[in-house]
Amino acid sequence: MASVTYGFLNCKTYYLVLLPLAFGLEVPVIPWALDASFGLSSRISNYFARYWEVLFYHIHRMGHVRQVYSDAHKFHHHLHDCTAFDAHIFGSGAPEEWLILMADIMLAACLGCVPASLSGHVLSVSWINKWDFHSRNDKPAGHADNFHADHHALHMVNFGFSPPFDLFMKTLPKQVSAAVEFKGFLVQRIEDGKDVRLQFTPTDEVPQDGTSPVRRGRGGNKLLHSD
Repeated sequence: MASVTYGFLNCKTYYLVLLPLAFGLEVPVIPWALDASFGLSSRISNYFARYWEVLFYHIHRMGHVRQVYSDAHKFHHHLHDCTAFDAHIFGSGAPEEWLILMADIMLAACLGCVPASLSGHVLSVSWINKWDFHSRNDKPAGHADNFHADHHALHMVNFGFSPPFDLFMKTLPKQVSAAVEFKGFLVQRIEDGKDVRLQFTPTDEVPQDGTSPVRRGRGGNKLLHSD
């Protein structure tokens, strides 16, 4: 019940502000349905969001800086776990989505356009964030499906969308700080002086005797690289 009550105050009040200001706005149903059906907005959004995970990681981590946290992100972490009730659009809520709300109000009240948060694509993103990204699933401790839920429980780890980038940035929980299983791969962080890389080894190739898999060269199986 705490999640429902707090989630309403944190996220659902977004529409209590937006919808009265958009009262009388006519929604062009046919263009809306065509866009939702053929995914034009989705394709444009996905093209420009190719590096969103990297940007999100740094934006999110800055929100946890002590001087910023109390004013920008603390409200989102009021509960020490997360449920679908606590998420809105991009998984956050008040006060972080203030700028998005102002943009929607400008579109609706000033320009007479349908607010972006009511488009088929953004509603889909919001729905996925609720049940997939911002809910705790019935999986073993540390499972990738609970990556963001564990961030709410542990607070100063798991800033990104999934384990690999946090492994690269050394912000995973201590028990998985050297290697992590992710989508059928054992992902290892390998440092060689100033060179850092991630090596992905299919789990069926990992030796069963507990030894580490053979490390491949610079041109091998890696995701991120920093000199």
